[in-house]
Amino acid sequence: HPLGKNPGDVWPLATASYRGPHHAVFPLWLAERPIRAGSPERRCARCRRPWKRQTLRTLGHLAVRGELQPTCTCRGGSEPGVVLDLFLGSGTTAIAAERHGRNWLGIELNPTLARLAEARIRAARSGRKAGEEQRRRAG
Repeated sequence: HPLGKNPGDVWPLATASYRGPHHAVFPLWLAERPIRAGSPERRCARCRRPWKRQTLRTLGHLAVRGELQPTCTCRGGSEPGVVLDLFLGSGTTAIAAERHGRNWLGIELNPTLARLAEARIRAARSGRKAGEEQRRRAG
């Protein structure tokens, strides 16, 4: 939360509106919150340790300031952090990860959903909605 407020344990949400074969597509913001909170923006390309910003305590509050800095001494350069989604589904987590500069790895056993996720991710990268490409080809 931008003001440091704890978001609580229960998040009210509804599934996102989506006209594809997946029945429980969750909203993008739901994936963005844990990605920003739980995966590093950058990490060391050699040892994979996360980079962090300096944390300062002022008047009892924590403030995160400054540029990202390595937490290791191996001078391996940096690369984006990685998000793992064990149930890729429609690809919402992958889209959110890319929007926040993270790499991602998704696992999906259902071939139909894997193709759906590929199409949604490709469409998100090009700024279109999933399905526009198929409609253009058909029309």
